[in-house]
Amino acid sequence: MKIKNYFHTGFAPIGTFLGFVTLIFTSGLGAKSAIASELDCKLGVSLGSKHFVEGNFNEKNPGVNLACGPKRENYYALSGVYRNSYNRTSVYAGAGYEWAMSKYAGLGVDAGFITGLENRLNVDFGPVTPLISPYLRIGTELVAIKSHLLPGAVTLELQVGGF
Repeated sequence: MKIKNYFHTGFAPIGTFLGFVTLIFTSGLGAKSAIASELDCKLGVSLGSKHFVEGNFNEKNPGVNLACGPKRENYYALSGVYRNSYNRTSVYAGAGYEWAMSKYAGLGVDAGFITGLENRLNVDFGPVTPLISPYLRIGTELVAIKSHLLPGAVTLELQVGGF
């Protein structure tokens, strides 16, 4: 059990560090202003989740994320942190792609790695779990609601852009 405790606490700083590296890289900090002006960044605020499988899950999942990509492109890098459905802190980082359905809607997919789910899924990946999540976004470029489909749950996020 000593190893499990090490991974549970030992990888949180690593995940946090990777998240900050992604934030710095994608937001253009330290880069020339011309590069930063070509980035489109969106701040996401996790609102909660609804589970459609049996279990005692936390459906209040506060958290934040930042997604940044080149303007006029559909791909981006993202990272964030939130309180997951097992009442544990999860840090994640990855990339995504969105297909515009109209000016006010898009379908997309995020893929990356997340912490805080070890020993919680049918397959134990250890302290860092790969995750692929399709989503639907409805709203404008400045304010939107984003809903992800995760294994056993649907999430809701408020997304604010334009910076």
